[in-house]
This record gives sequence, C-alpha cells and structure tokens, in this order.
Amino acid sequence: MKNKKQYSMLVLLLGLIITGGCATISTEKKSELEASASRQITCLKGEDCDTKWELAVAWVSNNSAWKVQTQTDNLIQTFGPSTQNSLASAYTVNKIPLGKGKYEITFKSSCANFMGCIPKAKALKAMFN
Repeated sequence: MKNKKQYSMLVLLLGLIITGGCATISTEKKSELEASASRQITCLKGEDCDTKWELAVAWVSNNSAWKVQTQTDNLIQTFGPSTQNSLASAYTVNKIPLGKGKYEITFKSSCANFMGCIPKAKALKAMFN
C-alpha cells in the first residue's frame, strides 16, 4: 500500500511539472521581454562606458553558474559547461568600438543542452539589458 501511495504522488508530481512547463506568458509580457532583449546598449568613452562596463561585470559575476574565465576592458567571458546536458548558460560580453568614442556592449549566452537553456537566451539578454 505504501508503494502505491508513493507511486501516485510521483505521478501527480510529474504531471504538475509537465503541465507547468507548458505555461505561457501574456502577450504584453512577451512584448516587454522582446523589447528589452532587442535593446542596444551603447556608451560613450569615459565615465559612461566605465559605469556600464562595471555593471556588466557585476551582472555576470552575480548571475553566472560558471566562474569568469576572462575579464578585460573589452571582454567578459565565463567558463562553459563541463558536462553535456547542462541547462546553465555561459556568457560572453563584448565592448565593441563603433567610432568617435562610442561603443556597443553586446551579450551572448549559450548552454550545452539540446533542449535549450534555463532561463532561455532571450530572457537572459532582457535581464542583462
């Protein structure tokens, strides 16, 4: 009898997990996510770029499951997954010169799971922005 109860609880739990994975977000929230993820981050040489770069370094340090592998004035890169099927994303952030003292800060994420990363790349970029 005890095994039957455990089995029932397991089936219920799996059902909740599966249906929870199918949850959708509202159209409004999806639009906000899209807008934030597609926003370009630019800065001007000096205090503006220094501040935004410091914020980028802090964000990666606080939000990465992986240690920072490389950090320079123009690149932040974390180590990546050491095992297959990892859902945790690795990050690469670049500060790219656009000319005339203007820079763009770009953000990329990836993981080693064929099903995708958690959170998804677009959500991470929106959070980073």
